[in-house]
Amino acid sequence: MPLRRLPIGIRDKVAAELQKMEANGIIAPVTEASSWVSALLVITKPDGRIRLCIDPKPLNKALKRHDTATRRC
Repeated sequence: MPLRRLPIGIRDKVAAELQKMEANGIIAPVTEASSWVSALLVITKPDGRIRLCIDPKPLNKALKRHDTATRRC
């Protein structure tokens, strides 16, 4: 997936939020190459804070799903 550009005005907020999430053990830095990379989405909340999300479209394509029509209980 191509990277999404971050507006200059929110880059500091994004960096601070990522550091906070890492300090809280929510995320961990990746130090080596990975085939699983998701694009970062940044949503600005009405109060000015930000929400960090990922775009799961490539992940959803790679998931194997059970066919509910043939699954038996």
